[in-house]
Amino acid sequence: CHYCPQQMLITAYNHKFPNANKYMTFDDFKIILSKLTPECGIGWCGMSEPFQNPECAKMIKYAWEKRHKISLSTTLEGATWDDIRMIENVDFVSLVLHIPDSAMNSKFSLSNEWLEIFDYVNHNFSNIGYSCHGETHEIMKNRIIPGRVYQNSMHNRAGNLEYEELPTKTVSGKKACFFGD
Repeated sequence: CHYCPQQMLITAYNHKFPNANKYMTFDDFKIILSKLTPECGIGWCGMSEPFQNPECAKMIKYAWEKRHKISLSTTLEGATWDDIRMIENVDFVSLVLHIPDSAMNSKFSLSNEWLEIFDYVNHNFSNIGYSCHGETHEIMKNRIIPGRVYQNSMHNRAGNLEYEELPTKTVSGKKACFFGD
């Protein structure tokens, strides 16, 4: 996406781990998860679109079955109908759907399949909020369900966002656990 510091993060990651796989494997995920207690929430967000990893849905379902609290922040780009069916019974603590903006600062295909998947998730999953990095794209205006959390500013978590044309917010002060009771 236009504003994303992903290339900077990938360059730093590749420098530190030059032989690392592009995607985390399901088997590696299971090993990592085996070292965590169920009280540890698992969030799919940041760095890149979660569904670009072909095993994303499998990991989400597995972590949920292991009783972890699950959050997901996604554009749904790369999600297939098989992925959606695999995770449709997951009780998400938070499910943030990134939606296209009118300037297309974010990369979306806006294909018929993507719109159908978005509409299905939007109407059939729970704990949904929206995130849009700019003014809402016209094609999405009638798809947004009133009363849901809607954010149009980006979290500048590590001071890496340099695209000043869009509003950002930086959290300071005391930090709180997202998955707390």
